[in-house]
Parts: sequence; C-alpha cells; structure tokens
Amino acid sequence: MRYFALALLLLLAGCYSSSSRMTRTTFDNIQMGEPINQLQAQIGEPNSVYSIGMNAYEYEYIEKIDFQYGYVVENHYFLTISDGKIVGKRYSQERSPAYDLIYQADPNYPGYPNHPTGGY
Repeated sequence: MRYFALALLLLLAGCYSSSSRMTRTTFDNIQMGEPINQLQAQIGEPNSVYSIGMNAYEYEYIEKIDFQYGYVVENHYFLTISDGKIVGKRYSQERSPAYDLIYQADPNYPGYPNHPTGGY
C-alpha cells in the first residue's frame, strides 16, 4: 500500500509539473530585461527557438486549451531574446480549423457519427 501511495504521488507530481508551462498570466507578468534563464527555471524550455540575427533569438511557447468535444485553442507566446535577456514579447492565438457543414463531419465533435451520444 505504501508503494502504491508513493507511485500515485509521483504520478500526480509529474502531471502538475508538466502543466506549469507558459500561461497567459505568466506571459503578462514577464518584464522586459528579465534574464531568460530565470524564466526558463520557472516554466521550462520553449517549444521552439528561432535565430533572428546576431546573438538574438525568438523563443516560442505553446499553450493548448482543450474545450469540450475536442475543440482546441492554441496560445502562442513569443519572446525575443538578446544577450540572454528578454527584449520583446508578442502573443497570437490559433483556433481549430473551420469546416464545411454540408461536406465535412464536424472535426470538433470526436467520433461523429459514432460518438457515444449518437451524433447530432
């Protein structure tokens, strides 16, 4: 029983730490001039790093928000880094692609028409 409790605790701790990535609140609280290594210690490594010039990089963090029936919104947070410090930031949001109601099944409704609720 002790080992089961320990394994469960480690599993929950792993889930909690993976969700502590970049969020909108974290992004809004980032200050210009803040060292990137301090931020990375808090939220982890970026999803992508792009070189944009001499000793300048753009870090991209992606936050996926999954709504009911698989509808997904992605928040993309970009940080411009120069000489190890944050000198710029920007944000964009992507939504699930639209579909043609007449010719395509709703991509936001998983398993349609085999969904447990029986479809529409």
